[in-house]
Amino acid sequence: MAYSWSKPFFSHPGRLLKDHLKDVGEASANYVKAAKVKDKVFIRAAEIVGKTHDFGKYSTLFQRHLQGEQMSIKSRSHSPLSAIFASWVINRELKDPFLTATAYLCVLRHHGNLINFNDTLDTLNQFLEDSPTQLSQLNSIKENLPRISTELTEIGINGTNEFFENTDEVIRDIRRVLFTATKKSKLSWDHYFKTLLLFSALIDADKKDAAKIKVIDRHILPSNLVDNFRKKAFSKQSPMDVMRSELYEGVMCSLDKLIDNQQSIMTITAPTGSGKTLLSLSIALRLRTKLTDQGDPPRIIYCLPFINIIEQTHDVFSRIITMEESKIDPKVLLKHHHLSIPVLDEEKSLHNALELQESWDSEIVVTTFVQLMHTLVGYRNSFLKKFHNLANAIIILDEVQTIPIEYWLLTKELFKNFTKNTSSRVIFMTATQPLIFREDEAKELVPDSSKYFDRLDRNHLHYISNEMTIKEAANLIHEKWTKGHTLLVVVNTIKSSIELYEELKGIVGEAVRMGFNDEELNKTNKPVIAYLSTNITPKERTRRIKLLKEALDKGNRNVILVSTQVVEAGIDLDFNVVVRDIAPTDSINQVAGRCNRSSRLKKGEVYVIRLRDEEGNLYANQVYSKKHVEISSKILENKIETSEKDFLKMVKEFFQEQYNYEGAYASDESKTIIKNIENLSFGNLSDFKLIKDEPTEAVFVEYDEEATKTLTEFIKRLKEFREAGKSDDIFNKRAVLRSARVKLEEYIVNVRKRDCQLGEIIPETTIRHLKKEYLEEMYDRETGYRRDTLHPSIW
Repeated sequence: MAYSWSKPFFSHPGRLLKDHLKDVGEASANYVKAAKVKDKVFIRAAEIVGKTHDFGKYSTLFQRHLQGEQMSIKSRSHSPLSAIFASWVINRELKDPFLTATAYLCVLRHHGNLINFNDTLDTLNQFLEDSPTQLSQLNSIKENLPRISTELTEIGINGTNEFFENTDEVIRDIRRVLFTATKKSKLSWDHYFKTLLLFSALIDADKKDAAKIKVIDRHILPSNLVDNFRKKAFSKQSPMDVMRSELYEGVMCSLDKLIDNQQSIMTITAPTGSGKTLLSLSIALRLRTKLTDQGDPPRIIYCLPFINIIEQTHDVFSRIITMEESKIDPKVLLKHHHLSIPVLDEEKSLHNALELQESWDSEIVVTTFVQLMHTLVGYRNSFLKKFHNLANAIIILDEVQTIPIEYWLLTKELFKNFTKNTSSRVIFMTATQPLIFREDEAKELVPDSSKYFDRLDRNHLHYISNEMTIKEAANLIHEKWTKGHTLLVVVNTIKSSIELYEELKGIVGEAVRMGFNDEELNKTNKPVIAYLSTNITPKERTRRIKLLKEALDKGNRNVILVSTQVVEAGIDLDFNVVVRDIAPTDSINQVAGRCNRSSRLKKGEVYVIRLRDEEGNLYANQVYSKKHVEISSKILENKIETSEKDFLKMVKEFFQEQYNYEGAYASDESKTIIKNIENLSFGNLSDFKLIKDEPTEAVFVEYDEEATKTLTEFIKRLKEFREAGKSDDIFNKRAVLRSARVKLEEYIVNVRKRDCQLGEIIPETTIRHLKKEYLEEMYDRETGYRRDTLHPSIW
């Protein structure tokens, strides 16, 4: 009787195991139903998985662990036995080999990341080979079987006694089914998305129940929110305002005809600055209202390529929903990326708020491509929590042209199969549609979109084919700036941006320099010269963008900004003149969108130059594919001076040439990922990275007193978390630490490893520390981190 247990069985301190299993099972089934799954067998599978996922916690060994006894990790481990039991119940009741195997996988890995479907049989064999652990857990449950069987029967899991009548035969049966499902069955995208949905429903329900988070009520969003906002917010009648109104009203008038309930992939193609953000949200709200009649309203997921434009998009959506600048309920509108901290209300702890944020439990979510793509190409537990909320959603991808060409094939196959196997709709939006879908594969929602491009005449593009040194470029830029009053220059590397800024500073002479003497900004009419790149801290970049916008909006200041691609898309700055170092044509077009953006001038001027280093090499080739730069140069050579209305044709020509050269649909990277998806090789998906960054070190810059306070707080919270051990408050300690880490990020720059010789803030953080006593020596207030050797570095 060594294993008998007379006390109640708990899943977590203070939480009865029976109640936890019941609630997780019901929540899992409800999540699947909310995803508009009609298959009753699959819904029942989700319920069973939830009601059996912690079966192994009935082991006396686990219960003693909860009581505080020191137990080995193996003896208290509950997932392997729970996975066997869950798959047995599924097989016995539903008789579906795939559901049996995927239930085994989901329960086995519900505290970790998914592994390859094909490897599940090996994990079963490993558990069986460990006879002492297996026998001790089985025997400790057997001793209490009558009580356990009664508890499970009460929540709808019957026949537990049969599992123990001949355990060896039961496990042999499960092995045979797993072998058939993983080694003999033909797998597909359908199986892939079913596994993600089952896993997502389970882990989200499990974590929310453990954290005692209640189900959030859904909110109604009127379909005319954007209409009302536009009536109140817009009264100007510039040429661009006229175009925005015509575009918006034209789409709205024909929207019912354009949106077919069966049409799952759509596009919005319209010029930069033509109001695509408001247009897409209005379309999504109307489509959501139409689809709500068929069940739970789909969430709206608005995805952007860069974190730095999420804040402004979130602010715009907040004003649309509230019709004023007031605090927005995150249950209605949420922003989410790896550095965001949720808004708290009095009823939620930080941990609870993070759980809701990471699950995308909001009506509208503003997020990044990385969050979306790494969920759909999914294996990580933390990403997959939200998948069930994606399975019935309206997804908008803004600036979709930023998806690398090697992933065009993946993007096409991924969204084609995702929308086919779920109830989601996807809208691809940009001024320059890449060649991902054929015209018959995606419905364009802007009728005759080319006519809006034909009307554009905000600026001219001039191509200067002669290569230039930094000094020659600075003289040209100064000349154009003197005539145009406000100028943006965008170059390709941090090295060239700093050298060009220093050269221009000498030519401009007396000026307000941001980071050095910008407190004079409102005290004098001196010219303003500013620098932006990721070489300066995120907090300082945000501050400078705000100051620049204020100076530019006044319309009476001479302003020059030297930047890298960090301003390429989404940042709402408007200059009279733009100079861009040679780059792929779509990147040039994005920067051109910052020139005379609001049609304040009769004509703005865009100049494309070719900047070379001391050895005569183009800086562009240090960042972009040499072939892409050649294609772009070839297109521009035939158009020495180009009107804005022809930009779209140039970008289309670039994409076609790029497509032909790269063989986008022959991409080995895409093919490998697709093969892993179709084989359910989840573990192999860890190789996928939407953004490929070179190895860097995170450097905390102790920039000012606020930075010092932020660092002190982070170190304090890290110490508290490490000392928390197994305390009940471990979840909140982790959440508070994450909040402190996000605030720390405001002072972090990423530096190539060869350029960083600094020590860590504290051991085990991997964050380097630029202490305040070395600040002047190693960090320039105007241009950021000083590198002994300035190697080419993007952004």
